[in-house]
Amino acid sequence: ASSYSAGANTQTSSSTSQSPSGGVLNKFDIGQALRFGAQVVNAINAGSGNRNNSSFSSNSSSGHYSSSATASSSALFNNSLNKPAFVSKFARPLTSSELTVLSKYDVVIVLDKSGSMDERDCPGGMSRWDWCRDQMMSLTAQISSVFKTGITVALYSSDYDIFRNVDLSYVTRIFGENSPSGGTYTGKVMAAVFDDYFARRASNPNTRKLLVQVVTDGDPSDKGALIAAISRASQMINSPGEITVNFLQIGHEEAGARTLAKLDSNMASEGAKFDIVRVEPFAVVEHEGLPRALADATN
Repeated sequence: ASSYSAGANTQTSSSTSQSPSGGVLNKFDIGQALRFGAQVVNAINAGSGNRNNSSFSSNSSSGHYSSSATASSSALFNNSLNKPAFVSKFARPLTSSELTVLSKYDVVIVLDKSGSMDERDCPGGMSRWDWCRDQMMSLTAQISSVFKTGITVALYSSDYDIFRNVDLSYVTRIFGENSPSGGTYTGKVMAAVFDDYFARRASNPNTRKLLVQVVTDGDPSDKGALIAAISRASQMINSPGEITVNFLQIGHEEAGARTLAKLDSNMASEGAKFDIVRVEPFAVVEHEGLPRALADATN
């Protein structure tokens, strides 16, 4: 797939709207609207002067971690009803009880940014990558009241990056600085996410349960490494609910669907101690959205 540039005007999605009288209105470019929204959020954030970002390298030979001190999101919750400033029309909003349940987990969102994420087969004519941005903006806007310091987000293709303390404004920065390219090496990033959790658990026995949401469109380039990482993690936990890995397939690639089905139903034959994997097909995800899928994974 061709490489997608977040700033390019040539790779945009448009749809035509009808006026009530039947006339055709101006075309609405969803990708451009998302980018404009990101620019507005960043402008608000820049004006506040509250964010102080820092980064550090992990000991891993691949990938790196980024840490951000999270500023207050009060500017983004500025109406009397305290509703999120951004809730995607392609995602059902979360309830207060669902937010309470999610707050009991350490949440990590793992996003595929391989070259095929350029494919435009998502609701509204969006690319898979734009859909992820839309859903991540919706998620972080909704959960800010219970995740005061944000969540952890990992991007991966042939390599990976892991970002901590991610809130709504940080999401726009991440997507503004990254675009789809490379392969789908899911095993590497998942091993890093698990290693980080077990290191934290070793230093703090009261570490919250881990909820990992993996959004991917294709068959992993390192399928064996992914299976091994999940199996090893399942053997290291003390109870089946300690780690939950929820795979969301974006798009309709058959090879990816077959692999996810195997992860969902056949990990015991690969040495898994507990069944820690859930899978939601895109036919479900495209209607309920990423935030709702994340809440569903806690049931």
